[in-house]
Amino acid sequence: MPRRRKSFTRKRPNSPFRQWDWTIGGHRFRGSTGETNEARANEIALNIRRKLQDRLLLGLAATAEMTVQEAMTKAWTDHFQHLGRADTAWHHIASLTRRRQGALLHGGVLLSDIGDAEVVDYMARRRGETRGQWRKNHRPAHGQRISPSTINAELTVLATCLKMARHWKINGMKVAIAETNIRAHRLAEPQHVHTDLPDARIDEFIASIADHAAPMICLYLWTGLRKSNVIGRPGLWWQWLDLDSDKPHARVKVKGDKMQTIWLPPAAVELLKKIEPDPKKRRGPVFRFGNTHIGCECTACMNEDKKGKPILSIRRTVATARKKVGLPDLNLHDLRHKFGRIVTRRFGLKAAQQALGHADMATTARFYADQEAAYIAAAVTESVADLAHISHTSRKRKAE
Repeated sequence: MPRRRKSFTRKRPNSPFRQWDWTIGGHRFRGSTGETNEARANEIALNIRRKLQDRLLLGLAATAEMTVQEAMTKAWTDHFQHLGRADTAWHHIASLTRRRQGALLHGGVLLSDIGDAEVVDYMARRRGETRGQWRKNHRPAHGQRISPSTINAELTVLATCLKMARHWKINGMKVAIAETNIRAHRLAEPQHVHTDLPDARIDEFIASIADHAAPMICLYLWTGLRKSNVIGRPGLWWQWLDLDSDKPHARVKVKGDKMQTIWLPPAAVELLKKIEPDPKKRRGPVFRFGNTHIGCECTACMNEDKKGKPILSIRRTVATARKKVGLPDLNLHDLRHKFGRIVTRRFGLKAAQQALGHADMATTARFYADQEAAYIAAAVTESVADLAHISHTSRKRKAE
């Protein structure tokens, strides 16, 4: 009867992962392998023991080892779950920790083993995958490859996790981290070319939109709000609106899960009051399917199952409208840029920064600096209008 192979790891009652426990040079080191498979856990445990022995032989301070799975779990608990886009960060973490056949980077890899080869291998494998490939019952669609921006976002999550791990300690020992410049491997991202909606086509564009989505388009053009501030998650809620004060405004969530004040013009206030005239009923999301005050007769609004539910997307009706007006590349964020250009032309970059909610003037200047010239020219022309009667010949006539 063959002898059972010795196991270098053990299971703990309160953890699904196998644990390692070594005593080297009179010092005890222990931790989790981040693996449930015994063979892979033993491999990780032996690798950890070899590294500890090498460091002690060289007279270096012993460091604690941590797997990618453990590090991502701690980073999620301490940081990522508190972000405004926590759901996106969760998907990036799931991709980084997923075990692929023959992959060099996965949840069982030690942080000290992540080098350039592991990062490059991960990027190459991700570029060969299709969107949603790892979901159940998924049918890969032709051409739906993982975009460079998604891969870059996943690398950013990994780099952030490694940066946080430098400050962690396990049993009084610092976590061993590989010195790898992950950001140097970022892929080039195609830049979106912003499409301008001509003033003469605005009415035609809004007329082509479904009735339940038309108020949202108007709100984008009148306030410059971001897409997620109006629909989707978190969207726009009545509790964040103040329509009856001397300065009507909205409190919306921006990047970093912070709240920001956006001033509402009279047209936007009137529109919002028409959506729900009764102040007592202004609770929850502003835009819902089947709102009787809007009177939309589209399929979604007439569906009894959807009535009263928040509108999370208007992608289809926008796609139909932009084809009718001949602007196939127009998207909702372009409406925000339309608002920003108008404000910059009339009142300058500083006013545009405040209206758009940019924390840094450089962000505003990057998008609207070309419009500043028109504002300055108009300001100069208006400023010297009262002096237009002065002529260079006035002094000569006076002398005569």
